[in-house]
Amino acid sequence: MKIVYVVVLAMLFGHGQAIGQERADTTLSFRDYVQKVTEHNLSFLAAQHRVPMAQAQLAQARVFPDPVVSGGISQVDVSGQAAPLMSTLGITLPLELGGKRSARMNAATRDVSVAEAALDDALRTLRAESATAFVQALAARRVLERKKQTLSSLERLVEVNTRRVQSGDIGEVALIQSRVESQRYRSEVLAAEGELRAAEQALRLPLGRAALDRSLVVTVKGELVSTPRAFDRESLMQQATARADVRAQRLSVEAAQAKTTLAARNRMVDVSLNVSWQRSLQSEPFASPQYDALSAVLSLPMPFSRMYRGELQAAQHSEAQTRLLQQESQLRAEVEVEQALTRYQASVRQLALYKEGLMADAERVLAATLYSYQRGSATLLEVLSAQRTVDDVHLSYTSALTDHALQLIAVEQAAGIWDLDF
Repeated sequence: MKIVYVVVLAMLFGHGQAIGQERADTTLSFRDYVQKVTEHNLSFLAAQHRVPMAQAQLAQARVFPDPVVSGGISQVDVSGQAAPLMSTLGITLPLELGGKRSARMNAATRDVSVAEAALDDALRTLRAESATAFVQALAARRVLERKKQTLSSLERLVEVNTRRVQSGDIGEVALIQSRVESQRYRSEVLAAEGELRAAEQALRLPLGRAALDRSLVVTVKGELVSTPRAFDRESLMQQATARADVRAQRLSVEAAQAKTTLAARNRMVDVSLNVSWQRSLQSEPFASPQYDALSAVLSLPMPFSRMYRGELQAAQHSEAQTRLLQQESQLRAEVEVEQALTRYQASVRQLALYKEGLMADAERVLAATLYSYQRGSATLLEVLSAQRTVDDVHLSYTSALTDHALQLIAVEQAAGIWDLDF
C-alpha cells in the first residue's frame, strides 16, 4: 500500500510540473482570448470571404453585354454570272431592355447587405462559443482547486490519526480508513486535472491559426461572474429584434423582392442592332462597277419562351418563403430571449442559496466535527461525512457559478448585446 501511495504521489507531482511548464507562456484574460479568437478563428476568417464574394457579384452585375465584331466574305459568285466578290465588316450591339441591368445591380447590392449581416451574426455566435469555452475552463480550474483543498484536509486527517494511534487514543483501523479515503480522493484530483487539461485544449479550436502549434496549451485567468445583473425584459426584446441574424433575414426579404423584380424584367425580350459595311472586291469588266454598301439590321426575337413562367414563379415563391422565415426568425429571437432570461433568473436564485450561508454552515459543521473528533466525542465516519458535505457544497457552488455565467452568456447572445468580462 505504501509503495502504491509513493508511486501515485510521484505521478501527481511530475504531472503537475509538466502542466506548469506548458502553461507558462499562454495565459490569457477573457478579453484577450476573445480578441484573439475574432482575429484568428478559421471558420470566421472563411466567413469573411462572403462579403467580397458578394461584392464581386455586384461588380459582375454592372457589366454590359459584349458587342460582337464580325468580318469576312459575304458573297462569292459560283454561278459564273460575273457577280462581284463581296467583303463585309460589321458590329452587333446587344441592347438590354426593361431595366434589366439596374434590377440586376439592385439584387446584387441587397445580397452584399445580407452577407455583411450574416458575417455580424457569425461574430455573435463565435463570441458566445468562445466565452462558453472560457467559462468551462475557469470552472474546471475552480473544481481542481477545491478538490486539492479537500485532499489536503484528508491528508491532515491522516496525520492527526497517525498521532492518535501513536498515543493510543484510537485503533489502527481508523487510521487505515482515513488513509484509504485520502488515497481514494486522490483519484478525484487526478480526474479533475484531466478535465482541466481537456477544457484548456478545447480553448485551442476557436483560436484557429494562433493555435496550430500542437504543443500550445492555453490557460485562463479570471473569475466566474457572481454578481447578479438586472435585465429589463422589454429592452432585451427590442434589442433582439435588431440582432444580426434577424437583420440578415429582414435584408433577405428585400433581396428576394429585388430578385423577383429582376425575374420579371428578364421576361422582356432583348434586341440586337447590327451595322455592317460591305465592299465589292472585284468584278468582270462591264458586269458590275465596284461599290460600297452600308446596312443596319435590328433583330427582335420571337418571345415564345415567355409562355413558360418558371423563373418568375420560382422567384415569387422564394420571396414568400423568405418572408415566412423572417417572421420565424423574429419569433425565435423573442423566444430565445424569454428562455435565456428565465434560466438566468433561476440561476441567480440558485446562486443566492449559497451566498445566504449554506457554505458557511457546512464549514462550521466540519470544524465542529473535527474539534469533537480530536477530543473523542465524534466518530471518524461523522468527520468523513462532514468533509464530503463540505466538498459537495463547494462543488455545487462552483456548478451554480458556472451555470450563472453560461446563462448570462445566453442572455447576451439572445439579445444581441456584448459587454461580458470574467
